[in-house]
Amino acid sequence: MKIGKYIDNVSALQTFQVLRFSTLILIGIILVKSGYSKNEIGIYELFFFLSNVLSFFWMMGLKNALMSYYPSMEAEDQPKLLFNLGLVFFGLALIAGGLLFFFEDYIAYLIDKSQHIEYLGYIILYMVLTAPGSLVEFYYLLKEKNNEIIRYGIVIFSLQLLLVIVGVWNGFEIKDLLLLMVFWAGMKFVWFLVQMIQNGNYSLDFNIQRLFLFFSAPLILHMLLGNGMEYVDGFMVNYFYDEGIFAQFRYGARELPLVTILVGALTTAMIPLAVNDMDTSLATVKKKLSKLMYLLFPISIILILLSPILFPIVYSSEYKISAQIFNIYLLVISSRLLMPQVILFAQHNNIMLMISAFIELIANISLSIFLLKKIGITGIAWGTVGAYLINKLILIAYAYWRHKKHIKEYLNIKLYFSWLLLLVISYYISTLYN
Repeated sequence: MKIGKYIDNVSALQTFQVLRFSTLILIGIILVKSGYSKNEIGIYELFFFLSNVLSFFWMMGLKNALMSYYPSMEAEDQPKLLFNLGLVFFGLALIAGGLLFFFEDYIAYLIDKSQHIEYLGYIILYMVLTAPGSLVEFYYLLKEKNNEIIRYGIVIFSLQLLLVIVGVWNGFEIKDLLLLMVFWAGMKFVWFLVQMIQNGNYSLDFNIQRLFLFFSAPLILHMLLGNGMEYVDGFMVNYFYDEGIFAQFRYGARELPLVTILVGALTTAMIPLAVNDMDTSLATVKKKLSKLMYLLFPISIILILLSPILFPIVYSSEYKISAQIFNIYLLVISSRLLMPQVILFAQHNNIMLMISAFIELIANISLSIFLLKKIGITGIAWGTVGAYLINKLILIAYAYWRHKKHIKEYLNIKLYFSWLLLLVISYYISTLYN
């Protein structure tokens, strides 16, 4: 029985992201419950933080560019792009790893005012292996292999979870667990190589690489400026607080996974469709978003009310502050469900996406520092919520001004504000006993 018979490309990518986030949450719980200290868990979290900080923006920018660029290419050039993009990812990962190696002292000082990054070699190796491997699900998406996306997710994330369980069961130190994660990244890299071999086109084409990188440059900057807020927040926490507080913040500074998973996958999957048929695609976005509201808002409301009780139970009493931060991040759903970016991606308005992201970054830093001094560590979370909303409002205004696309074409406004009111009320109630 083929999975692809029952779900479309959106559902397949959403399922893949559910598997990824669920695995991350389970691993976090396992580490805490297995007796690792806050500082040890902080090192584990810092490993992934650093492996992403010099690569997340160009990886995400290139992937988003791929979604709108690939459908507009000639059929005979499409396989060439996928192969050459894999080479670009590998090369950029090597450059990022080199920067981390040569500027270790400077980066270490930014993080915690030290001169050394623990397990630097592991971090660089993980970065180089995982960058090309992250293209696999996008390759399946563009090839409309929905069942393969899910099968790949089940296999690769089950392997990650199994490796952690085996390591914890055998009493591995954090260093050994990180080595297992490098091995896991190697498995993803091998999977990527197999797909490229099966694809059958090994034509090295520097012209394709050059044109695609030129097209992608504004989107890379867009991701660096906008989506880099997670890393800006992390740097600020590490600068003002110790590693223990960093772990507490990281466990709380997570949006509801289903929001980023389902809405993010919807955005990614709709971009190639919107390139060819904007009106139909926006109608589809509106329909799917309305359905998502009935799922995501109730879950967010329930979690806001229960998190002050659940966090000390699931983790420990030391992580109660994480629940406060988590509740604030849940409010980001207010901007995540606004999707004008589909229009701008499809219309190749890459420069505007970059400008809006720059404004978002400035707003995030300014608000976070101001609120940090006023109300403490939760001010960083509030700054992020405000900055996300500012960015989406700018994109909504631009989509209407430039393309005459009103927000009502891709959002059920009445339904949205009704749920948002309930969410805000539930947050206020949670503060009464948090």
